[in-house]
Amino acid sequence: MNDLGPYIEAIADNYLADEDQLVRKFTQMITPDVAERQAVTDLSVSLIGKIRNHPDFNRGLDAFMAEYSLDSSEGVRLMTLAEALARIPDEDTKEALIRSKLSGADWSRHLGKSISSLVNSSTRALLFTSSVLESDEIPFLSSAIRKLGEPTIRMAIEMGMSLFSDHFVLGETLDEARKKVQKERRKYRYSFDMLGEAALTGADARKFFDDYKKAIRFAGGFPNAAVSIKLSALHPRYDANQYQRVHSELYPALNELIGIAREEDVQITIDSEEANRLELSLQVFEKLVTEGNGRGFDKLGLAVQAYSRRGMAVLEYLNALASKLGQRICVRLVKGAYWDTEIKLAQMMGLEDFPVFTKKAHSDLSFLACARYLIASKERLYPQFATHNVHTVSNLLYWTEGAESMFEFQRLHGMGAILYDCLLDEDPDIACTIYAPIGQQKELLPYLIRRLLENSANSSFVNQLASNTSAQELSRHPIDVAAATSSEITLPANLYPDRRNSGGIDPRYSRHRIALMNELDAYKSRCWRDEKGADCEVTSPVDGSLVGKVKLTRPEDLDAVVTRARDAASHWRKQSPVQRATLIRNLSDQLEESRVELIALMIAEAGKTIEDGIAEVREAVDFCRYYAAHMERLAEGENLPGPSGERNHLSHEPRGVFACISPWNFPVAIFTGQVVAALVTGNAAIAKPAEQSPLVARLIDELSIRAGIPEHTLQVITGAGELGAALINHPGIDGVVFTGSVPTARSIQKALAARDGAIVPLIAETGGQNAMIVDSSALPEQVVKDVLTSAFNSSGQRCSALRVLYLQESCADSIIELLKGAMAELKIGHPGKLETDIGPVIDEEALLRLRRHEQEVTQYGHLIARTALPQDMPAELQKGTYHAPSCFEIDSIRSLKEESFGPILHVVRYDITSIDKVIDDINATGYGLTFGVHSRNETFCDHVVRRIQAGNVYINRNMVGAVVGTQPFGGRGLSGTGPKAGGPHYLHSFMVEKTRTDNLAAIGGAIDLINQHS
Repeated sequence: MNDLGPYIEAIADNYLADEDQLVRKFTQMITPDVAERQAVTDLSVSLIGKIRNHPDFNRGLDAFMAEYSLDSSEGVRLMTLAEALARIPDEDTKEALIRSKLSGADWSRHLGKSISSLVNSSTRALLFTSSVLESDEIPFLSSAIRKLGEPTIRMAIEMGMSLFSDHFVLGETLDEARKKVQKERRKYRYSFDMLGEAALTGADARKFFDDYKKAIRFAGGFPNAAVSIKLSALHPRYDANQYQRVHSELYPALNELIGIAREEDVQITIDSEEANRLELSLQVFEKLVTEGNGRGFDKLGLAVQAYSRRGMAVLEYLNALASKLGQRICVRLVKGAYWDTEIKLAQMMGLEDFPVFTKKAHSDLSFLACARYLIASKERLYPQFATHNVHTVSNLLYWTEGAESMFEFQRLHGMGAILYDCLLDEDPDIACTIYAPIGQQKELLPYLIRRLLENSANSSFVNQLASNTSAQELSRHPIDVAAATSSEITLPANLYPDRRNSGGIDPRYSRHRIALMNELDAYKSRCWRDEKGADCEVTSPVDGSLVGKVKLTRPEDLDAVVTRARDAASHWRKQSPVQRATLIRNLSDQLEESRVELIALMIAEAGKTIEDGIAEVREAVDFCRYYAAHMERLAEGENLPGPSGERNHLSHEPRGVFACISPWNFPVAIFTGQVVAALVTGNAAIAKPAEQSPLVARLIDELSIRAGIPEHTLQVITGAGELGAALINHPGIDGVVFTGSVPTARSIQKALAARDGAIVPLIAETGGQNAMIVDSSALPEQVVKDVLTSAFNSSGQRCSALRVLYLQESCADSIIELLKGAMAELKIGHPGKLETDIGPVIDEEALLRLRRHEQEVTQYGHLIARTALPQDMPAELQKGTYHAPSCFEIDSIRSLKEESFGPILHVVRYDITSIDKVIDDINATGYGLTFGVHSRNETFCDHVVRRIQAGNVYINRNMVGAVVGTQPFGGRGLSGTGPKAGGPHYLHSFMVEKTRTDNLAAIGGAIDLINQHS
């Protein structure tokens, strides 16, 4: 380990550090004495007074944003409308979006609330416009008004968008930016940022590279100018899982840009990214300054986020790096702009804690503590304080009095202008840089939303400054604010009120990644064997190697299996629901403790990628805990209403023995979900996993024994389809739960119907011809990301996977082009490597079916794109069953005769006026599992969702990865019988209901009624 090792370790250690400990540490660092507190407060109050007395305060667009901030639903409507209109190519969709966004909002609550007459006039106009759009009292007149008014409304909103762009963006082009800079009368510096989010394709990355080169040359024409570079814009796979590609492909491009910056004497700031990219960014930065064009270049730096719990650790690392190299490093200290995303991701991933502070006051404390550290380290770290908070500015001025040349302030273009104008009017020697975006309107929203969320939330200083909050209140020290703040954000583990959330692994975090990969390495050469002997070999779809051996169950053995199950069921049902739930929770703990072995086995046996394996174990754990909690709620039964003198009670009893037939595509999650539902409700379970994945089932069986579930209560039998058919036909089976193909479900249904005796219930979940509809108001980059996930994750081998993508004609070409570029970036390879996106399909038979389907599709459609199989694929992988993701354009979903279970996507263009026919075509397939819609038009989404016949509908997100208890999963029609797995009604189908009615009057009278009468 080099001399920077301890600092790098500290960064890793602080990823999910204890928030309270950090707050105590930072409080000790910055607690002011009486004189400092008073001086800072006085300066802050004085500055606030000057700002509020400034003639431009809370005027124009600032006043509008103060009234219609993103805290209000109306503000969100206007922002969405303004952004989407800049992208929508067709007039019909524009006008439909205007109607959707302006109708149904409560504009009246904003009437007269602003000190700006312009804002109040705008509110009256919005109220009138929405009234016209909603009016149907005089159909002819209102229709005429709408037809005449909508072009005018659209024109007004597009003008408003131009105002937004002009206010928050320095210019759409470098020439426009130059003119604005030249007009600026004050002594501001500029840091130019080329608008746009992360690159999605290689073409995107090349365009950004060219834009950055132009921006650096442009900045060279201004004194003390800078350019901000977002690393994710320079590579479509800027991801810690793609470490090798980042260093071999992104680094040379970045190094070239730094070389140009040295020639032009332009400062470069590496922008901040999401938390799981921080360590990767630091690795790239260290390489630049130790061996690249950044070595000895004192104008190279990076942004550090104070809301990150690692912010201070990063500064300590940079200080040590600067000392080691003997050069200065620039540091832009920011609060951070992905806070809500980081909170949501940590909860979704089931992390131990959050990577960011959960209270704004704590982020403010961290910012001040980091600033204090930067000031103390200013010989090696050049501080650039990015803030619009007057109290923070006052603190910094107090701490740096007389040392203005050793640091600079930074503000966003369009924000904080009056504050820094006031400062520069008083002291022109104060250095202040404007972070100035350059780009087109259609690229504005992602940037703008982050900035407005950061600066326009109710808790932000900018928003409070425009309110009636007193200057004294605004000047409270963050220490005092933090002490008075009691709200808590739910930890990921406590996300659900009735159960503990499953724990997750983030392989992009070094601590998790190293531990995970080391544990997986221990299973690389493992051959799993059945302890009771084996007569069948299981081979891997990854490379054809031997995974293990199992003993097959013969149909003639089923009598003994069922007899043991019925004996076990008679004892198991006597255990209380609470006792059964406790043992099922024990199983969840066993699954978590064995998750790496389960992941390793899924990789080998089913070709699962690492991240898919992580998610699947979590889903299995969630099934256990959700069903256990639900069973406890059902345990007491339900008292039903009735006449006086009578008591009615509804209870549930187990059915007996359930046959659980699970597929290979989710060998842990679906297998566990079926089995646990049967067990927790008091039944015995005979589980027949798919013949391709018996070893995982055997392992879970072993874990159930460790969890304390009695022997034979769960039995796993292994064999081909004939064994499953024999099990279903056995007279000792009282219920069947099945996940798999429609033909198999039909055959089970017929077999059960033909049986004598009691009617046996079937709970079936089958596949789907799942579609997604996209209109031209949708954000193309978001659409493509969600399409890639929905269509190709798990090599498309999900019953929920996207099969048919409907694109509105006016946006189809641009989205297809983006999709083609994004597909080219997918990595096909060994699923046991983190860089792999696409692993193999399950077996040779599946591979042949997919190839036949592609041959058939080419007869009525044409190939759009196919991801290339790697030319250097190792010889052993050539024995695997890999199918490259492909995309075909066809005329209609009606052309498809059956579901293609793999990484094949079909694209259909549609005219917006025929949307109902599109929905009818989708419904006519008979499938009804998952469905997606991407649109910024809520009215359009509501219409589509209301008419579509699907069990799970997803709006403006991907269509896969349903979460237990949050998105109960299951379809209708050809896609299953219901009820939904992981939902509140699932367990009822595993039990029978019993109603008990007691005539209390017969044994002493209706006491309650008599007492009321007395």
